[in-house]
Amino acid sequence: MQMVIIWEIAKMQNLRQLIISKIHNILNKTESRENISLWAMELIDDDNLFVENNVDWEILTALGAVDIKNGENYLYETIDFDEWLDKLKM
Repeated sequence: MQMVIIWEIAKMQNLRQLIISKIHNILNKTESRENISLWAMELIDDDNLFVENNVDWEILTALGAVDIKNGENYLYETIDFDEWLDKLKM
């Protein structure tokens, strides 16, 4: 799986763009929260990946928990995703 992630990052040119793409996939419901959480956790656990930008790291770690529910609702909702996109566009 690691080779797929490395290829994905190289294809997208940078991690920030890939994170933005994953957030849009959640919003558009083209990829499951579970898949995105798994993707994020694989990156977080990868000792060979160093994320220099604190905003990118903060949002990547939040994406690792994007599939967690608080009762009937997800912990993170559309308002959170919009806020993350705003931070990433700064």
